Amino acid sequence: MSAVGIYIAKYLNKKAENLATKEDFDMLLEQVKESTIVTESVKVKLAEAGWLNQQGWNIREKYYTSLLIELNSFAEALGEELESRKFRKLLHQEKDASLADIGMLLKSSKNHIRELRILQGPAQMVISEEVSSMLNELHFRIWEVQKDEELVDRIEHILHLQADIQSVQKTLTSEARDALIRKNI
Repeated sequence: MSAVGIYIAKYLNKKAENLATKEDFDMLLEQVKESTIVTESVKVKLAEAGWLNQQGWNIREKYYTSLLIELNSFAEALGEELESRKFRKLLHQEKDASLADIGMLLKSSKNHIRELRILQGPAQMVISEEVSSMLNELHFRIWEVQKDEELVDRIEHILHLQADIQSVQKTLTSEARDALIRKNI
């Protein structure tokens, strides 16, 4: 009977070992499942955050690009007008120059002025206070050009307007570049 007792003892030990291993395996399997759930949850949150960040950048990029295009187009149109024969007459204050002539200087720029005003509202979501303030100053300068009754004042405001456009372009470009760098970090 001692051989049977040894056999039963070994059998029970092996059975106990297998049961302990199964319990350990079940516990480890449960831990792996919990770990997987947490890991997948983190992956989903990171993906959502990345997607939201990308959508935010897409909006910023849209307004930065649109504003820069309109500012550039406005500067080009104004530059062409400033180079025109009529404006050179105004600078030299020839006798046939009039306020009506100077009013025509902004005529080719009206669409760009309108587009800038339209874009500025929604762009407030993404542009800095500095750029917003500069755009407001630009619109004020345009208003000054249109309201001035003195020919010399109007010409002076147009020349300042051109410098203001360049200043806004430079600041907005710098801001967009900084936003792009932050996005890629």
